[in-house]
Parts: sequence; C-alpha cells; structure tokens
Amino acid sequence: MERRTFEKGKLICQKDERADNLFLIQDGIVEVSLKYDRRREDQYFVIERLGRGAIINHRSFMVRDDADTDFVCRTTVSVFQLNYHKFTEIKRKRQDLKRTKEQVKAVLFAPLYPLALDYIFHNNDR
Repeated sequence: MERRTFEKGKLICQKDERADNLFLIQDGIVEVSLKYDRRREDQYFVIERLGRGAIINHRSFMVRDDADTDFVCRTTVSVFQLNYHKFTEIKRKRQDLKRTKEQVKAVLFAPLYPLALDYIFHNNDR
C-alpha cells in the first residue's frame, strides 16, 4: 500500500467514479456525502463521518464497481491506498484471497428478492 495525503476539501473518491483504489484512513476525517441541490454545488448531505481505521470502497473495489457517494476530506487526511492492479498481483499469489473475492462478488450480485414466477404466469381462460 502507498501512503497518500489529501488536503481539506478534496475528494478522495467521487460518485459514479470507478472504485480502482481501496483506502485505509490513517489520520483525519472523511465525510461520506451526496450532493442534494443541483443549484448549489457546495451543499452536501452528510451520511457519515469516517476516521482512523475506516476503509473506503472495500466492496466496490473488490468487484470494480462505481462509487455510490462522494468521500470528502473535512480535515487533512492521511491514507494508505491499494491500487486494483497491485491487488490483482497479490490475488494471483494467494488462493485464499481469490476465494474471498469470489464470495464477496456472490453476495453483492445475489438477488435480494428472487423473482417468483407463479406471480407472473396466470390462467387467462375465461
């Protein structure tokens, strides 16, 4: 992992951006937020504040999905960053990591409510 520093007000990760990096916060405060007023670019709805030890993008990173929220630094933030290409290299060497990635992928892509076919097909003989 590489150590990086982000200044106050900077985005660590932006909504709809590919989650190519996983971040472990070493120091500082990061807000998980969404823009809620298109007329005011500086207004965010804060979902949660993350601090030391929090991991950003852990699930999206594993399956190379897009980020669902913005991650904004509220203070100067120091993180450890793992790039997806480095993760792929490590995964080739570690069978347990490969299995874990497949388990995470299965859970994320499993349907929450399976389709009930008996509600779709009906008898129209009247």
